Amino acid sequence: MTGVLGYEKYAAGGCDVGALVTEQLGHKYADELYAIHLPPAIHEQIVTLEKRTEPTERPPAPARRC
Repeated sequence: MTGVLGYEKYAAGGCDVGALVTEQLGHKYADELYAIHLPPAIHEQIVTLEKRTEPTERPPAPARRC
């Protein structure tokens, strides 16, 4: 990107699918970036190293009252 646009450094940001692209730019081209910006919810999903809950590990649904 720096060669095409002619800038030495740039910043990147994105939501939804753009957040995945921004995250990859941050990993692969960190030396070319000033910073990346991700919305808090996306940032938590991408950056958190905790194990994600598998569908079979979900807590049981609360009992419904009629």
